Amino acid sequence: EEDTGEWVCSCPSPNDMRYRHGKHPLFGSHGVNDASTEPDAIDAWPDTFPLNVAIALTDTLVVIDIDDPQVAAALLDPALGLRDVVTISTTGRGLHLWLACAPTASGILKHKATTERIGEIRASGWYVVIPPSRHSTGRQYAWLGPTLLEHGPTRTTQDAWSYARELLASVGVEFIDRRDVAGHQ
Repeated sequence: EEDTGEWVCSCPSPNDMRYRHGKHPLFGSHGVNDASTEPDAIDAWPDTFPLNVAIALTDTLVVIDIDDPQVAAALLDPALGLRDVVTISTTGRGLHLWLACAPTASGILKHKATTERIGEIRASGWYVVIPPSRHSTGRQYAWLGPTLLEHGPTRTTQDAWSYARELLASVGVEFIDRRDVAGHQ
């Protein structure tokens, strides 16, 4: 619905974290299952206001979603050189690291020392918002380096959990994983 010139959430529970503005589908109620690659369906989407764009994930096209700003900043330290080897997009709070990997289940990353949530590993059954979409914080998603279309996801023979464990250890972060945790999809 439109309110004072801005598009706002029209779902029945706008304060429910599962339905944050900009993070749920505008069309349909089946989340990632409403995704389409059909040109006719995409052409039918309205173009009278800016829409966010998302990609449906699989168990081998996976995103490591880092929401902790300090962990994201550590990963972007030029000395680590991550931008040169990993397909990365920024989000409203952190980073998306795009992987083509061994089959991986989704779940939550919690900092081992603090038990605070660092982010998630998102796989089959999830979708991830991509640039140039706008996050509910107002920040625009952006690619750091080559885009997913230019470079493709970073390829690894590991599953995303093993990849994340090694990557985060390189910046001094150990995590507890909670795989297959249900969340908004």
